[in-house]
Amino acid sequence: MTNNYLLFSEVLPNLSDPEITWLKEQLQQVFDIHGQQYREKEIPAGLDPDRAEWSGCRAFLDMVRLF
Repeated sequence: MTNNYLLFSEVLPNLSDPEITWLKEQLQQVFDIHGQQYREKEIPAGLDPDRAEWSGCRAFLDMVRLF
Protein backbone atom coordinates (compact mmCIF):
# COMPACT_ATOMS: atom_id res chain seq x y z
CA MET A 1 0.00 0.00 0.00
CA THR A 2 1.19 3.47 -0.72
CA ASN A 3 1.48 6.18 1.89
CA ASN A 4 -0.32 9.22 0.51
CA TYR A 5 -0.19 11.27 3.68
CA LEU A 6 1.47 14.66 3.38
CA LEU A 7 4.01 15.47 6.05
CA PHE A 8 5.08 19.05 6.57
CA SER A 9 7.48 20.80 8.88
CA GLU A 10 9.04 24.22 8.86
CA VAL A 11 11.92 25.87 10.65
CA LEU A 12 11.59 29.55 11.50
CA PRO A 13 15.18 30.70 11.99
CA ASN A 14 16.37 33.90 13.64
CA LEU A 15 13.16 34.87 15.43
CA SER A 16 13.35 37.80 17.80
CA ASP A 17 12.21 37.43 21.43
CA PRO A 18 8.89 39.25 20.77
CA GLU A 19 8.25 36.98 17.77
CA ILE A 20 8.94 33.86 19.86
CA THR A 21 6.57 35.10 22.57
CA TRP A 22 3.83 35.83 20.01
CA LEU A 23 4.23 32.43 18.36
CA LYS A 24 4.02 30.59 21.69
CA GLU A 25 0.82 32.50 22.53
CA GLN A 26 -0.72 31.58 19.18
CA LEU A 27 -0.01 27.88 19.73
CA GLN A 28 -1.60 27.75 23.21
CA GLN A 29 -4.90 25.98 23.76
CA VAL A 30 -7.62 28.40 24.77
CA PHE A 31 -11.24 28.10 25.80
CA ASP A 32 -13.68 30.73 24.55
CA ILE A 33 -16.32 31.14 27.24
CA HIS A 34 -18.86 33.96 26.89
CA GLY A 35 -16.56 35.85 24.49
CA GLN A 36 -13.51 35.71 26.78
CA GLN A 37 -10.49 33.54 26.07
CA TYR A 38 -8.88 31.61 28.91
CA ARG A 39 -5.99 29.20 29.06
CA GLU A 40 -6.88 25.98 30.86
CA LYS A 41 -5.23 26.98 34.14
CA GLU A 42 -6.77 30.47 34.06
CA ILE A 43 -10.46 29.51 33.83
CA PRO A 44 -12.25 31.16 36.76
CA ALA A 45 -14.02 28.97 39.31
CA GLY A 46 -17.63 28.48 38.35
CA LEU A 47 -16.97 28.34 34.60
CA ASP A 48 -17.02 24.88 33.07
CA PRO A 49 -14.49 24.38 30.25
CA ASP A 50 -16.70 21.61 28.87
CA ARG A 51 -19.34 24.26 28.14
CA ALA A 52 -16.97 26.53 26.20
CA GLU A 53 -18.34 27.87 22.92
CA TRP A 54 -15.01 26.92 21.35
CA SER A 55 -11.68 25.42 22.41
CA GLY A 56 -8.48 24.84 20.52
CA CYS A 57 -5.34 26.51 19.29
CA ARG A 58 -5.56 30.31 19.69
CA ALA A 59 -4.36 30.81 16.10
CA PHE A 60 -7.54 29.16 14.77
CA LEU A 61 -9.98 31.18 16.88
CA ASP A 62 -10.31 34.01 14.36
CA MET A 63 -10.91 31.55 11.53
CA VAL A 64 -13.77 29.96 13.47
CA ARG A 65 -15.36 33.39 13.98
CA LEU A 66 -15.35 34.02 10.22
CA PHE A 67 -17.76 31.17 9.55
